[in-house]
Amino acid sequence: MLTTNSLVKGLLIVAYLALYGMLAFLLRHIVNDPLFQALFHIFFIVLVCLTYDVLYPYMLIGFKSSRGDLPASGLGSLAALINAMHEHTDLDSLLDFAGRALTRLMNVERTTIFICDTLVSAGAAQGSGSGAQNRHAGRGMQQWEPGLLDMDHYDLDHPATTDPTLTRLEETNPLLLYARSQRTVFFASHCSAAVARELQRFDAEQALPAHGEQGLLCLLLPGGTLLHSGNREDEAPLLHFFCRQLNIAVERIDAQRRQQARKEAIYAEKMALLSNLSATIAHEMRTPLSGVRASISGVESYLPDLLEGYRYASLHEPTRFVPIRAEHRDMLEGTPARIRSMVDQANSVIDLLLVNLRNRELDRSGFTRCSIAACVEEAVLTYPFKRDQRQRLQYIVGNSFDFIGVHSLMVYVLFNLIKNALYSIEAAGKGDISISLECTAQHHRLIFTDTGLGISAEVLPHIFDRFFTTKNDGTGAGLAFCKRTLKSFDAEIIVDSVLGEHTTFTLEFPLLAKC
Repeated sequence: MLTTNSLVKGLLIVAYLALYGMLAFLLRHIVNDPLFQALFHIFFIVLVCLTYDVLYPYMLIGFKSSRGDLPASGLGSLAALINAMHEHTDLDSLLDFAGRALTRLMNVERTTIFICDTLVSAGAAQGSGSGAQNRHAGRGMQQWEPGLLDMDHYDLDHPATTDPTLTRLEETNPLLLYARSQRTVFFASHCSAAVARELQRFDAEQALPAHGEQGLLCLLLPGGTLLHSGNREDEAPLLHFFCRQLNIAVERIDAQRRQQARKEAIYAEKMALLSNLSATIAHEMRTPLSGVRASISGVESYLPDLLEGYRYASLHEPTRFVPIRAEHRDMLEGTPARIRSMVDQANSVIDLLLVNLRNRELDRSGFTRCSIAACVEEAVLTYPFKRDQRQRLQYIVGNSFDFIGVHSLMVYVLFNLIKNALYSIEAAGKGDISISLECTAQHHRLIFTDTGLGISAEVLPHIFDRFFTTKNDGTGAGLAFCKRTLKSFDAEIIVDSVLGEHTTFTLEFPLLAKC
């Protein structure tokens, strides 16, 4: 009995012969030039040689098999399926797609999928925030189900590795041992009796292994009641091609997963080292800062009397004690307050860095009802402006409102926004800062705008990421601190910017009461 492949090849040859005879008959009555006739024969021979292997698969796809095992619609969509397979970026969605596609292509009831234990243990480690894999995970395989590798829905209290309803293939299972040595589809009829019996457990006649860098990762078993009878090995070329493409997709995703895991492990190690180092530096810095603050308090107590004594001495002995100019005397009188403000600012920067490094949630037990107008006024009053910077900032706090949070932290948030705005204005060589409040029955907002440099569309999505900065001397801690602090206040911070024109931060707070 002729096979499908032989029959299709024969029909294609007949089609070529019929086309050749028809064209030769027509040209014989239209063109009498012998040279043209010779060129035609040569051209047709070359055409057949070049297109036979190319046209044959499409002829096979369009051919209706007498068995009907693989409908033309299923074969015709193979290219689209393979293309869609390579668009998946995570293993969970890839396996879901590959299982459904294989079930449809093979016209079977289902496709059973097994995954390596290390994939689940790696997923559990990612879900728990650890880069280490589960030490108790073996090299066996367990049945996969949708969502098993989706870390957004991973249940750490009931990990999938302990689900008793999932079938397992132990490390010594003959099917698993054989699959590890195969890079393409294999059939029960070509395997040992032990492997064939394992395939029969899942009503499968063939298996498709998918390998990654570290060996076998997945095993697909299309099986169940066949919708059509026939010899499944006729589809071996199709299955080999599907399996190779699946291997490529799985290996690509596995490499990406491993690269991401390495990045996260390096990042976690750096963050742990940086956190410990910053805590040590913060402790060492707070001691001298506390000493400076205590000393300046003493200077502040005696400085007015000292200045008054100097003024008295300069009046009576001007040759010995040169009079101090009024502006210099005023500057000296304000020095203790400025030094104390600088010490407080240094401590606030240390607090800000520690909060960002430790990435901890704020303790809500210390939250109180705060006035946003009071926070704005204190921030503007105590910020260490330079030269004519203060003249660039205008604020209106008539529409004040209250929020639940920490007054000092809100002031630090405004400090960061002011600092970034001043940097933007200086870089652009132009611009001003405005702060306004909106208090209505629908929303409570603080709107902070600067008309300086602006932010590019490429940078804008990343400005709240921890340690992301575009400044040469920046730390990337400021805006991340702002976002996390406002989130703890149940507030939001939204940014809108046009490069070269403006940047606007809108701080939206929950409604507490009428204004």
